[in-house]
Amino acid sequence: MRGIFFDMDGVLLDSMPHHAEAMYQALKLEIDYDLDKKWIYLLEGMPAEQFLYEIFKRNPPKSTVDKNMIIKIVNLKKKIFNKIENITLIDGAKELLEELNKTNCVKAIVSGSSRKEAYHMIEEKIGMLNFDIVITGDDVTKGKPDPQPFISALEKTNLTKEDVLIVENSPFGVMSAYHANMNYIITLNSTPLTTLDFFNFLPLPIKHEFNKYVFRDIRSAKDFILDWIYKL
Repeated sequence: MRGIFFDMDGVLLDSMPHHAEAMYQALKLEIDYDLDKKWIYLLEGMPAEQFLYEIFKRNPPKSTVDKNMIIKIVNLKKKIFNKIENITLIDGAKELLEELNKTNCVKAIVSGSSRKEAYHMIEEKIGMLNFDIVITGDDVTKGKPDPQPFISALEKTNLTKEDVLIVENSPFGVMSAYHANMNYIITLNSTPLTTLDFFNFLPLPIKHEFNKYVFRDIRSAKDFILDWIYKL
């Protein structure tokens, strides 16, 4: 038996542009901060509060931002995002899940989103019955790029690390998979990031191996994933 561990946003759901726009608006409204949306994609996988601390460390705001303001920004971002109704599945995701449901593989979602947000999106847009395991940002003490999210998913199975294939779309997701010592592939889908962006952002030990399995999208990765499931 094998397992496929999916990131959710940007891998199964075409939601990353909406997350980026919601965070941009929240920061602009609360502290007049002009966010370069590319950072949303580079740091994807972090819980929202951690993302803000990280982005402010890299690109400081005009004035000091305390924890209460961080929470306020996060809550406004969630409100803006929750008003969006046109989020759809990534092209090819539905067909891939239908094929995987014909196998006995373990299917998991490993997301940095809150439990409430992740479960809502899975139930409404993807279907909870398609998955055996869901790990959210509320289920771990350290988010991506730490390996804990994927290790936590593995611990809920009878699989070994060698039995798992992770499907990611972000540098932090790749770093998390690498440090968990699990197999992974990258599906770029609708990300504005190029392979060069990944290469420049990733730490040295990963730079020369990450591009072995980079796919344009889920649809073009489908055959590889299914072959991997059936490979003995």
